[in-house]
Amino acid sequence: MVNKDAGTRAGGMHGHNKSRTHFWNYIDRLADVPPHLLKEIELFFSIYKELEKKKTGVEGWEDQESAIKIIKECQQRYKKQDT
Repeated sequence: MVNKDAGTRAGGMHGHNKSRTHFWNYIDRLADVPPHLLKEIELFFSIYKELEKKKTGVEGWEDQESAIKIIKECQQRYKKQDT
């Protein structure tokens, strides 16, 4: 999910670790997530900073491939900071 003004959030289910998340075993891709759950997640990220008087906005959802790309980019930026 892309979260405007609060940075990018990447989340997902990892296939090698499904035994630890048996309730979500049926979710392999974004299309498998129930629409109502997607709305609940969007609502959370649209209001979770309100008590800090900060504004956020949800810009939409992206697939697993995009999430992996974002995670790798973040890892590279972190490694550059460390040197």
